[in-house]
This record gives sequence, C-alpha cells and structure tokens, in this order.
Amino acid sequence: SYQDHQLKLDAGYQLFRRTDLTVGAERKETERTYSEREEATEDTYRVGLKGDLTETVSTGIRLSRAGRHGSTYRGEEPFLSTYAPGYTATVPGGWENHPDMRKYFLSDRQRDTVAWFAALTPGENWAVGVNATYLRDDYERSEMGLTDGTMGNYAVDASYHLPSVAVTTYTFYTYEY
Repeated sequence: SYQDHQLKLDAGYQLFRRTDLTVGAERKETERTYSEREEATEDTYRVGLKGDLTETVSTGIRLSRAGRHGSTYRGEEPFLSTYAPGYTATVPGGWENHPDMRKYFLSDRQRDTVAWFAALTPGENWAVGVNATYLRDDYERSEMGLTDGTMGNYAVDASYHLPSVAVTTYTFYTYEY
C-alpha cells in the first residue's frame, strides 16, 4: 500500500506598492509497504519575489530547497517479500540488484530549484506567460548509479478569452532538458 500526508504553509508580504515577498514550507510524509524504504519525509522551504513592472507586465523569481530522508533503505525488501523463501535462498547474495544501488525516487536527496517567470496581459482578453526553471539534485547517500542530476525547462503559454461565448482558448510550448 501507499499513503501520502502533506502539510503546506505559505505567507506573503507586500514589500512595496508593486512588490510582493512570499515564503513557504512544506512537509510530505510517505509510507509504503513491500518497498525498499517504508517511510520517507521531504521538507521543502521556499522564498519568492514578484514585482508588477507595469499594469500589464509582472515578473518574479522563486528559490527552494528540499531535503528527503527516511527509514533504512533495504534494497532486497521487495525481492524477499514477494518470493518464496525457498526460491530466494537459491539466489546468490540474496538480492536482485546490487545492495549499494538506490532507486532515485526513494533515495535521500537534496534538491535546489530556481524559477523565473514573467506575465504579460496586453489586453483584457489576452494573457501571455514565459517561465524558466532549473533544478539540481544531490543524492547524498547513493554511492552507485545516479548520484546527482540537473533538469530544467523553458515554457511559453498564451490564452485568449471570448466573453461573448464564454470560451477560453489556451496554447503552450514547453522544452525540457
């Protein structure tokens, strides 16, 4: 089975007439059975700054750091839990994968993220957005396989609202690397 519990707290403060500061924290607790890791906790802290440059243009930046940790990683657990003891006793080493390998979505990890965004509303019915995100992962306790990683994306979106027929059209393009 699989269970997730989340708690999020966010707060905002208007620094200047057109500038807002936001801060937030999040905790996610995950419980799994028949998995290499039974429990994991991820804590995320974030800060953002948004400014309205004009009545129709706004931009901002968000920074965050997340740390995931949990119960002892037992790589052999799914193997031993799902096969008969008579069979598992015949497998050399008693495990399916090398014991120092870690699944990236279960491993202890520190993630740093920076995101920039801009929005343009040239008219009452139009909206255009641009954003870029970069993140860096450090799998702190992984000695083999994936030990770190980077990801990023660029995105552009636009929408147009037709109030006479209550229809909004939307288009977007995202490039991930």
